[in-house]
Amino acid sequence: MIVSAAAALSVYLFVNAPPPLAAEPMKQGTVPIRTVFAMLERENDAARALWTEEIVTRGKQVGLAFDERWRDERVVAGPLPALFLRETAHNLERTPFRLGLFLGSPHPINTANQFSGEQAKYFDALVLSGAAQHFVDPSTNLQTAMFPDVAITDACASCHNEHKDSPKKDWKVNEVMGATTWMYPEATVTTERAIELVRALRTSIRRAYGTYLEKVATFPTPPQIGTAWPRDGFSLPSEDVFMRELARRSSTATLLSLLDPEATVLDETAPAPATAVVAPPAMKPAAVDHDTLVIRSTRATKVSVERDGRTLLVARIAAGGVATMTARLPLRVQLGGVDGIEIEYGGRKVPVPATDPSDHSKSVEIAVGEPNQEKS
Repeated sequence: MIVSAAAALSVYLFVNAPPPLAAEPMKQGTVPIRTVFAMLERENDAARALWTEEIVTRGKQVGLAFDERWRDERVVAGPLPALFLRETAHNLERTPFRLGLFLGSPHPINTANQFSGEQAKYFDALVLSGAAQHFVDPSTNLQTAMFPDVAITDACASCHNEHKDSPKKDWKVNEVMGATTWMYPEATVTTERAIELVRALRTSIRRAYGTYLEKVATFPTPPQIGTAWPRDGFSLPSEDVFMRELARRSSTATLLSLLDPEATVLDETAPAPATAVVAPPAMKPAAVDHDTLVIRSTRATKVSVERDGRTLLVARIAAGGVATMTARLPLRVQLGGVDGIEIEYGGRKVPVPATDPSDHSKSVEIAVGEPNQEKS
């Protein structure tokens, strides 16, 4: 049963160093691979956000360096965000699951990452619709999913604009720079296999971070490795601390995706409506309680939610889609623009500031339940 597998996944996702799963047979449900792709993409999004924001951005502020030549023993630096993903993808290739991960672009710095064939066609459709693309690639006969890779910070855009080999020099924040592409041979998997694929991705992320720490150990003046982060000073978290933070950010969404696969598919692939209307009836959530945050969007966008400086959620909302989470106030919601956005908390609408609908160049932060706000 799906519930049985979900219970096993709950143990794996939330408990540090879980014991082996019971050896006794477990009844298996099946999950569409597109749902698994969506789970993996959310995990990957959370890992990339954690690496980019807490290690690279904060690390630079305390003297750590990050460079595309980080593998060179003479370079005292770690991998840039795209190279951290590549390291994760290489680790996935070493697993027995035939799960592929690829970051491609129509304007790549590395020509090996250029989209071609069917992938180029589906990338164009992704940019037009804002929705994830699912298809069977005829060149490989693999189930394939493409998710938009968005420039979420000025650092993302400027790094590409300033690179000598970049064929495009005018990237902007919130622009779709490429796509994260996942590949797998089967259209459906058992719930047990879904757990194994999540485990394989997390293990690959751990190994990528561990490789960075191995490089850090060779620095002339290495930072302290332990429980502290760069935001605390010249420090880096250990593998266990890094992975616990990743689990805290992503485990709830991953578990809910397994419990309700069809909702995940709808959320990730909902087409853009023909006119700017509220989300389709199928996307309307059930009645919310007093501590549920609901974010609806008529266009594809990315959202993050923080409380007291800690990231609670990093999610991608498809055009016409919705994101929900349960959390205590106060919250700060970061959005890639507010055009077509509706926010509710506890069933009450949250005021959204008016901006120029044509200006998507800057992200917008909205405070929910700050002390100076009154709940009507």
